Amino acid sequence: MQKVFELIAAGACIQSPEQLHIRGSISCGKNVKFDLNVIIEGNVRLGKNVVVGANSILRDCTIGSGTVINPFSLVENAVIGKNCIIGPYGRIRPDVSIGDYVSIGNFVEIKNSNIASKCQINHHSFVGDSDLA
Repeated sequence: MQKVFELIAAGACIQSPEQLHIRGSISCGKNVKFDLNVIIEGNVRLGKNVVVGANSILRDCTIGSGTVINPFSLVENAVIGKNCIIGPYGRIRPDVSIGDYVSIGNFVEIKNSNIASKCQINHHSFVGDSDLA
């Protein structure tokens, strides 16, 4: 719980501090918002103005400023650029790099891929072992 209070002191907005579970290390910029029941595992880095929706899991990832992780999303071993939208129900699996201003719709799963800036992957999709430009 000490890590949660440190985040609040650093300027994070946490909807329900007792429901933010930190099982690793986290660093974040100002004005980061966490909704209910968020799990942080491993080493997580968040830019400023990031929003993490309810019931999401962030594991060993870097998320750029202004990005929104919508509810029920999983991001693991990935790098997400700034001003992106993920989910809801997005699954970003290991070895994924997502550029800036990317929109990943609901029920989209991505693994081992590079997604260039300004790409859109709308709904109910699987993208694996790919480079999208």
